[in-house]
Amino acid sequence: MSSKGLFGEDARTRSRDRAAAIKARLTVQSLARTMGYEVIENEAEFILTCPCCKTEHALKVDRFGRSYRCVIRECGAKGDVITFRMQATGEDFASACHALEQGAITAPRDHDTSDLFAGKAVRQ
Repeated sequence: MSSKGLFGEDARTRSRDRAAAIKARLTVQSLARTMGYEVIENEAEFILTCPCCKTEHALKVDRFGRSYRCVIRECGAKGDVITFRMQATGEDFASACHALEQGAITAPRDHDTSDLFAGKAVRQ
């Protein structure tokens, strides 16, 4: 038996590819907005309530929406769009990826969600 099959490298590669596709398509702030979080934007970052410690204005999202961190020392939450979904919903990695792939993020009707899909305007 090859080491590929033995150690499941094909499955790990597929999982990495799925995650990379999700991260390329979605931003943390767009996901947060669709999940009902208030997102404050300033010149350097986006600010919102931390999904872990629930502290308002404690979560800082980088300007590009690719990563975040909670400024509350005891919390220390950090991650990307998939981790945000996991922390906000309690889902495991596979479930969060599946939900994000299936579009289990809803925006209000008649709302332009162009930033959600990295420039591809979607009208509902």
